[in-house]
Amino acid sequence: MAGYDELAKFITADPGLSIYRRFSYLNTKNILYLQAELVNLEAQLERIIREDIQSQEPNRELFPYSLWHLKWFGQDPKSRDSLQWTKVLEIRKTLKEYNNAIFQQSQLMKLEGPSSNNLSVLRDWLIRPEGGNLFLKSWEFDTWKYDNDLMCLGGLQNGTDSLTRWIYERVIPWFHDHWGHSHKQPDPEGGVYIYDDKKILMATNIASAILSSLLPALSILILYLIKNPFAKLGAMIGFTVAFAIVIAIVVKARRVETFAAATAFAAVQAVFIGGSCDQACK
Repeated sequence: MAGYDELAKFITADPGLSIYRRFSYLNTKNILYLQAELVNLEAQLERIIREDIQSQEPNRELFPYSLWHLKWFGQDPKSRDSLQWTKVLEIRKTLKEYNNAIFQQSQLMKLEGPSSNNLSVLRDWLIRPEGGNLFLKSWEFDTWKYDNDLMCLGGLQNGTDSLTRWIYERVIPWFHDHWGHSHKQPDPEGGVYIYDDKKILMATNIASAILSSLLPALSILILYLIKNPFAKLGAMIGFTVAFAIVIAIVVKARRVETFAAATAFAAVQAVFIGGSCDQACK
């Protein structure tokens, strides 16, 4: 009978199946509680500091100016003199928990959600008789139910450009449904079909390189064939827009980088148009 051991083997077979709950609500609530604790501890410490300053006791009056006095007289837990240092240590412990929670939450928020295809594969395996066979019981059955609260630790499609994600989420499932299932053997342990991420990424990179180099060459050819100067300008605008769209899709570039590339591309076309016009005028 399948269990967590078989599920672990299944997930290990494909990094894209490393899908887990983010527990955004619980993490956020935990941070809010820690924040509330610190707010109260901060107020308590300020009150203790004021009391020590106003105590007219030599030792306690030195606490704001001497860490040695604060720690030395804070060693006796039964003494009133230890109250401020004890509170500092309590704050230090809670502050560490709070900072760790904040940092961990910020890291979790950077992780992308799973692809719809990988999530469907995982859910399908959990219910198939030859897979998980519905081994999850009670509340655990709904673990992968919350689409908006899931994150994926692996999978080369995460953090890549739009073209690569489109190939993973649309082209590969379509290819598998029409041809792939008849030419590949399923994984013996998980019973699913696994496609090599590295080969897919290599093919995507080659396609991106061809597309990126073909568009500039094609624009020059068409601009050469067009004789009307106004038609040339219209074609130049169209090619520049197309080039910017292609760059945005096949390259994970920032807006400023896309703008710079489109501007350079337009400048090259403008120089070509200017040169062809000069030749026509002679």
